[in-house]
Order: sequence, then structure tokens, then C-alpha cells
Amino acid sequence: MAGSPIREPIIDSRTGKLSPVWERYFVLTLTPMITRLLEEIPTNFETGSVPFVKDGFLAEDITNLNWDASGLILSALNVIIGSLTPSRLIFSNPDKMIESVDSLTSWIAGTINQITVTDNLDGTVTLSTPQDIDTAADVEFNSATIGDTLSVGTSTPDTSFQVVGDAKLGEDTTNYIEIKSDGELNLHGTARVRKEIILDAGAIKALGANPATLIAHGVLEIPAFQFANATTLNQNTVSFAFKRPVDLDATIAVSLLCSWSSSLTGNTKWQLEYAFRSLNEDTTVGAEYTITKVAAASATSNGLVFTEITGINLPDANDIALICKLTRLSGDVQDTITTTTELQGVLVSYTSDRLGESL
Repeated sequence: MAGSPIREPIIDSRTGKLSPVWERYFVLTLTPMITRLLEEIPTNFETGSVPFVKDGFLAEDITNLNWDASGLILSALNVIIGSLTPSRLIFSNPDKMIESVDSLTSWIAGTINQITVTDNLDGTVTLSTPQDIDTAADVEFNSATIGDTLSVGTSTPDTSFQVVGDAKLGEDTTNYIEIKSDGELNLHGTARVRKEIILDAGAIKALGANPATLIAHGVLEIPAFQFANATTLNQNTVSFAFKRPVDLDATIAVSLLCSWSSSLTGNTKWQLEYAFRSLNEDTTVGAEYTITKVAAASATSNGLVFTEITGINLPDANDIALICKLTRLSGDVQDTITTTTELQGVLVSYTSDRLGESL
């Protein structure tokens, strides 16, 4: 070796290996020298670039290079690799080479219908739920199970279910129960119910010129009004009135169901004369409207019959009472029963759309 103090060949011709002299030289002299030189490599490169090539791996710039002789570790404070994308995470590929992460969605998949992962195209992702769930959002679920308390419009419910404000139960616009913020309850569409006011014979009066006769009807002697098979001039009548119910739906007409019977078969013809009255209106006026109804008696002697009289007009907004006069038109040719008929009572049937009148 040029410049070497050793004059014998490096390779021993007899063994074909490194001569013992050279072996001692490498161990005792060259190895410490190389180690010392590596330790003397500058640890701070202020300018320029220092290429570092290892197994085809090229770092464009390495700063603060440091060699740990005891651990045989070469480290650097900063390494610039030209093939990487700035501001992206890195990973080692199957060939153990370093690459930039193109999209984190390949690493963070999310969960269907629970967590959505959106690639921001800058090395970051946004995690979100499928819909907005902040306090001002409109959230929709197909179904939900509430374990303890459900409240709307309040953060301090005092019951398991509490709504502060208007509420609806049922369909969206047609058939539903409406609960207003003051507790008033209204019924709409098919949520409304039919109700009846019972006017038995005791609530009906026969005080006209040709009054029907109040009798004790049957073995149980229930009160009933008996209408004679009288001529036209002497046809029997009864009268009654009732106050407009506070829960009446004024958009649906009321109807009257006459409960009556006769000992013989045939038809009877009923006539209803009525008038609506509001506060301070004259109650002695004649009928505003007249309706007639022909109904057949039961095939059973004294069998119960319900005859519904429909077609009653809708009340005005201020009408609070309905006054009525009921006549058996026994002198009419359509009335074919040749004996008396007995009226046990009248049912006023109406549609209710609320519990009552709000206070």
C-alpha cells in the first residue's frame, strides 16, 4: 500500500488471506483512524447541501449530521427527500421505502351511517357524523330509543317526557292532536270524536197547542211522549233546546237521533223546525229552517227505532243555542202508522275537536 510503513504483501500467498501483519494494522491503526475521522465530521452545515447516498436512497439535504461511534448510528436533525409531498404524513411501503400518504381515507375508513371521513386534498381529513347534530340543527332519525328522559324546549324536564311549546301527535297536516303551549288540546281530522247529548223525555217539553202526552211507557214505566194518529190540524208536538257544546267543531253539522217506537208497523213522518240563537237574540221567533224525515217502525211491536235527522245548518260563530220543535206529521199521506208513536228521547250527535273551552 502506497505510504504504508508495512512492506510485505497484503495477501499471504500461502493462505490466500489477509496477512497477519496487515490484519493487526487494520485493527490497531486504520479502524481507530476512521472512527476519529467520522467523529470530526462537522455537525452543522450552514450553507450548501451534502448529498448522502445509501442503497439508492438519496437525501437532497442533510443538516446537523452526527455519527455515534459507540452505537454506530448516523443521525441528522433535518433530512430533505425530493420524492415526498410537502406537509403529508409518510409511511413505509412493502419494499420498505418511504412514501407520502396520498389520502388518509385509505387509513381512516370511518363507519357507515356513523362517522364520515372526507379527504381535504391537503393531507388532512375531516371527521363528521352523517348529519348535523349541533344544538341548532334539525336532526332526523328513523327510530330512537330513549333510556330515561326525553325533553323538547327545556333542559330541565321534571317528567320522563316533556314538551315546552306547541306539539302535534299524528299526521303532519290532516289527522293529528294539537297541544298548544298553554296546554290547550285540539283534535283535527280523524282525531276528532263524535259525542252525544242525551235529551230524555224529562228534558223535553210538550207545551204547545197540540202537545204530545207524557206517559209511563212499558213495564218499567220509562217516561215517553205519545204522539196520536191525529189529523193535520191536531198533529202533536214537543219542544226542546240545548246549549252549544264548548267542544263542538262548528265546521261539522250536528244531527238529531229520535228514539221512538210503535205497536204497529208502517211509516211515521217527523218534522223538525229549528232556529239558532246568540246572546241577546229574540227567543220567541219562528223557525229559521225546517226538515222532514220519513222512517219505518220496527217489525217488532214496540221495537226501538233510531231515526237520524240530518241536514241541519252550521251555526254562526256567535250562535250558542239551538231551539227545536218536533212534530209527528200524522196527517201526511207518508205517515202510515194507524196508531200512536212513543218518543223516548232525542240524542244530539256532534263532532268534538277539543277537550273543552280554554280558560
